[in-house]
Amino acid sequence: MPNIARKIVNGPAVDEMVIVSDIKTPEGIAVDWLYNHVYWVNSAADQIEVATYDGKMRRILVTEGLDAPRAIVVDPLHGWMFWTDWGKKPMISRCGLNGKHQSVIVDEGLAWPNGLTLDYVDQRLYWIDAKFDAIKSVDTNGGSGYTVLHDTQSISHPFAITLFEDNLYWTDWGTNSINKVNKLRGDGFKRVAVSPLNPMGIRVYHENVQKNDV
Repeated sequence: MPNIARKIVNGPAVDEMVIVSDIKTPEGIAVDWLYNHVYWVNSAADQIEVATYDGKMRRILVTEGLDAPRAIVVDPLHGWMFWTDWGKKPMISRCGLNGKHQSVIVDEGLAWPNGLTLDYVDQRLYWIDAKFDAIKSVDTNGGSGYTVLHDTQSISHPFAITLFEDNLYWTDWGTNSINKVNKLRGDGFKRVAVSPLNPMGIRVYHENVQKNDV
Protein backbone atom coordinates (compact mmCIF):
# COMPACT_ATOMS: atom_id res chain seq x y z
CA MET A 1 0.00 0.00 0.00
CA PRO A 2 1.43 3.42 -0.89
CA ASN A 3 2.74 5.35 2.09
CA ILE A 4 5.21 7.97 3.27
CA ALA A 5 7.96 6.75 5.59
CA ARG A 6 10.84 8.27 7.50
CA LYS A 7 14.10 7.05 9.02
CA ILE A 8 17.10 8.49 10.80
CA VAL A 9 19.97 9.27 8.45
CA ASN A 10 22.78 6.76 9.11
CA GLY A 11 20.47 5.08 11.59
CA PRO A 12 18.85 1.62 11.69
CA ALA A 13 17.47 0.25 8.44
CA VAL A 14 13.94 0.02 9.87
CA ASP A 15 11.61 2.72 8.55
CA GLU A 16 9.00 4.44 10.69
CA MET A 17 5.73 4.87 8.84
CA VAL A 18 4.47 8.44 9.00
CA ILE A 19 1.42 8.38 6.72
CA VAL A 20 -0.18 5.00 6.13
CA SER A 21 -3.63 5.49 4.65
CA ASP A 22 -5.58 7.13 1.84
CA ILE A 23 -2.60 7.98 -0.36
CA LYS A 24 -3.41 6.88 -3.87
CA THR A 25 -0.23 7.92 -5.68
CA PRO A 26 2.31 9.84 -3.58
CA GLU A 27 4.79 11.42 -5.98
CA GLY A 28 6.59 14.64 -5.06
CA ILE A 29 7.55 15.22 -1.45
CA ALA A 30 9.09 18.23 0.30
CA VAL A 31 10.16 19.00 3.86
CA ASP A 32 9.71 22.25 5.79
CA TRP A 33 12.63 21.95 8.20
CA LEU A 34 11.78 25.15 10.06
CA TYR A 35 8.26 24.21 11.14
CA ASN A 36 8.55 20.41 10.89
CA HIS A 37 6.02 19.79 8.13
CA VAL A 38 5.97 17.36 5.23
CA TYR A 39 4.23 18.35 2.00
CA TRP A 40 3.42 15.89 -0.77
CA VAL A 41 1.62 15.53 -4.07
CA ASN A 42 -1.17 12.95 -4.13
CA SER A 43 -1.28 12.85 -7.90
CA ALA A 44 -4.09 10.34 -8.48
CA ALA A 45 -6.35 12.46 -6.26
CA ASP A 46 -5.09 15.73 -7.83
CA GLN A 47 -4.31 17.32 -4.52
CA ILE A 48 -1.44 18.58 -2.35
CA GLU A 49 -1.41 17.63 1.31
CA VAL A 50 0.56 18.45 4.45
CA ALA A 51 1.22 16.82 7.82
CA THR A 52 3.62 17.20 10.71
CA TYR A 53 6.74 15.03 10.89
CA ASP A 54 4.88 12.41 12.93
CA GLY A 55 2.00 12.22 10.46
CA LYS A 56 -0.43 14.22 12.59
CA MET A 57 -2.40 17.34 11.65
CA ARG A 58 -2.83 16.02 8.13
CA ARG A 59 -4.90 18.16 5.81
CA ILE A 60 -5.49 18.92 2.14
CA LEU A 61 -4.09 22.28 1.04
CA VAL A 62 -4.62 22.48 -2.73
CA THR A 63 -7.25 20.88 -4.98
CA GLU A 64 -8.10 23.60 -7.48
CA GLY A 65 -6.22 23.92 -10.76
CA LEU A 66 -4.51 20.52 -10.51
CA ASP A 67 -4.58 18.07 -13.42
CA ALA A 68 -1.48 15.88 -13.15
CA PRO A 69 0.74 17.35 -10.40
CA ARG A 70 4.13 15.77 -9.90
CA ALA A 71 7.13 17.51 -8.27
CA ILE A 72 6.99 19.89 -5.31
CA VAL A 73 9.44 22.10 -3.41
CA VAL A 74 8.87 24.38 -0.43
CA ASP A 75 10.58 27.57 0.68
CA PRO A 76 9.89 27.97 4.42
CA LEU A 77 12.16 31.02 4.55
CA HIS A 78 9.74 32.99 2.35
CA GLY A 79 6.54 31.01 2.91
CA TRP A 80 6.01 29.55 -0.58
CA MET A 81 5.51 26.15 -2.16
CA PHE A 82 5.99 25.41 -5.87
CA TRP A 83 4.90 22.43 -7.97
CA THR A 84 4.89 21.12 -11.51
CA ASP A 85 1.86 19.85 -13.41
CA TRP A 86 2.18 17.89 -16.65
CA GLY A 87 -1.53 17.62 -17.43
CA LYS A 88 -3.35 18.90 -20.51
CA LYS A 89 -2.01 22.40 -19.82
CA PRO A 90 1.47 21.90 -18.35
CA MET A 91 2.45 24.54 -15.82
CA ILE A 92 4.45 25.47 -12.76
CA SER A 93 2.46 27.04 -9.94
CA ARG A 94 2.99 28.40 -6.47
CA CYS A 95 1.00 29.25 -3.36
CA GLY A 96 1.62 30.04 0.27
CA LEU A 97 2.46 27.22 2.65
CA ASN A 98 -1.09 27.60 3.97
CA GLY A 99 -2.51 26.85 0.50
CA LYS A 100 -3.59 30.45 -0.17
CA HIS A 101 -2.61 32.92 -2.92
CA GLN A 102 -2.33 30.27 -5.63
CA SER A 103 -1.05 31.38 -9.04
CA VAL A 104 0.53 30.00 -12.21
CA ILE A 105 4.06 31.35 -12.75
CA VAL A 106 5.09 29.36 -15.88
CA ASP A 107 2.69 28.12 -18.57
CA GLU A 108 4.77 28.31 -21.75
CA GLY A 109 7.57 26.11 -23.07
CA LEU A 110 6.46 23.12 -20.98
CA ALA A 111 5.44 19.58 -21.90
CA TRP A 112 6.49 17.00 -19.27
CA PRO A 113 7.91 19.01 -16.34
CA ASN A 114 9.02 16.18 -14.09
CA GLY A 115 11.57 17.33 -11.52
CA LEU A 116 11.77 20.67 -9.72
CA THR A 117 14.33 22.20 -7.37
CA LEU A 118 14.87 25.57 -5.72
CA ASP A 119 17.97 27.69 -5.23
CA TYR A 120 17.18 29.25 -1.85
CA VAL A 121 20.00 31.80 -2.07
CA ASP A 122 19.42 33.10 -5.60
CA GLN A 123 15.64 32.51 -5.45
CA ARG A 124 15.50 30.59 -8.72
CA LEU A 125 13.57 27.49 -9.73
CA TYR A 126 15.09 24.82 -11.96
CA TRP A 127 13.08 22.10 -13.63
CA ILE A 128 13.59 19.29 -16.10
CA ASP A 129 11.32 18.54 -19.03
CA ALA A 130 11.39 14.91 -20.16
CA LYS A 131 9.80 15.57 -23.54
CA PHE A 132 12.17 18.38 -24.52
CA ASP A 133 15.17 16.78 -22.76
CA ALA A 134 15.99 20.15 -21.23
CA ILE A 135 16.78 21.88 -17.95
CA LYS A 136 15.25 25.35 -17.58
CA SER A 137 15.10 28.05 -14.94
CA VAL A 138 13.04 31.07 -13.84
CA ASP A 139 13.05 33.25 -10.77
CA THR A 140 10.44 32.51 -8.11
CA ASN A 141 8.03 34.99 -9.71
CA GLY A 142 8.26 33.22 -13.07
CA GLY A 143 10.50 35.81 -14.77
CA SER A 144 14.06 36.00 -16.12
CA GLY A 145 13.84 32.57 -17.69
CA TYR A 146 16.63 30.78 -19.52
CA THR A 147 17.57 27.29 -20.72
CA VAL A 148 20.41 25.72 -18.75
CA LEU A 149 20.88 22.63 -20.91
CA HIS A 150 19.30 21.22 -24.06
CA ASP A 151 21.71 18.61 -25.36
CA THR A 152 20.40 15.16 -26.26
CA GLN A 153 23.89 13.71 -25.88
CA SER A 154 23.96 14.75 -22.22
CA ILE A 155 20.31 14.50 -21.22
CA SER A 156 17.73 11.91 -22.26
CA HIS A 157 14.41 11.53 -20.44
CA PRO A 158 15.36 13.22 -17.14
CA PHE A 159 13.17 12.47 -14.14
CA ALA A 160 14.25 14.21 -10.90
CA ILE A 161 16.57 17.12 -10.15
CA THR A 162 18.33 18.72 -7.19
CA LEU A 163 20.87 21.46 -6.58
CA PHE A 164 23.97 21.88 -4.46
CA GLU A 165 26.11 25.01 -4.56
CA ASP A 166 26.73 25.78 -8.27
CA ASN A 167 25.75 22.40 -9.69
CA LEU A 168 22.52 20.74 -10.74
CA TYR A 169 22.17 16.98 -10.38
CA TRP A 170 19.51 14.92 -12.11
CA THR A 171 18.42 11.34 -12.62
CA ASP A 172 18.06 10.19 -16.21
CA TRP A 173 16.00 7.25 -17.45
CA GLY A 174 17.48 7.32 -20.93
CA THR A 175 20.93 6.46 -19.61
CA ASN A 176 20.01 5.08 -16.14
CA SER A 177 22.40 7.58 -14.65
CA ILE A 178 22.94 10.51 -12.28
CA ASN A 179 24.53 13.54 -13.94
CA LYS A 180 25.57 17.08 -13.11
CA VAL A 181 26.14 20.44 -14.85
CA ASN A 182 26.83 24.01 -13.80
CA LYS A 183 23.55 25.76 -12.92
CA LEU A 184 24.37 29.00 -14.75
CA ARG A 185 26.23 27.97 -17.89
CA GLY A 186 25.11 24.39 -18.39
CA ASP A 187 28.72 23.30 -18.85
CA GLY A 188 30.93 20.95 -16.84
CA PHE A 189 28.75 17.94 -17.64
CA LYS A 190 29.73 14.83 -15.69
CA ARG A 191 28.11 11.41 -15.32
CA VAL A 192 28.30 10.85 -11.58
CA ALA A 193 26.83 7.34 -11.36
CA VAL A 194 25.16 4.64 -13.46
CA SER A 195 22.39 2.33 -12.25
CA PRO A 196 21.04 -0.97 -13.63
CA LEU A 197 17.53 0.39 -13.03
CA ASN A 198 15.78 3.69 -13.69
CA PRO A 199 16.95 6.08 -10.94
CA MET A 200 14.04 7.94 -9.37
CA GLY A 201 14.13 10.81 -6.89
CA ILE A 202 17.30 12.59 -5.81
CA ARG A 203 18.08 14.92 -2.89
CA VAL A 204 21.20 16.52 -1.45
CA TYR A 205 21.61 16.11 2.30
CA HIS A 206 23.89 18.83 3.70
CA GLU A 207 23.71 21.46 6.45
CA ASN A 208 24.12 24.25 3.89
CA VAL A 209 20.90 23.22 2.13
CA GLN A 210 18.63 23.70 5.14
CA LYS A 211 19.42 27.02 6.77
CA ASN A 212 17.49 29.13 9.23
CA ASP A 213 18.04 32.19 7.05
CA VAL A 214 19.35 33.00 3.57
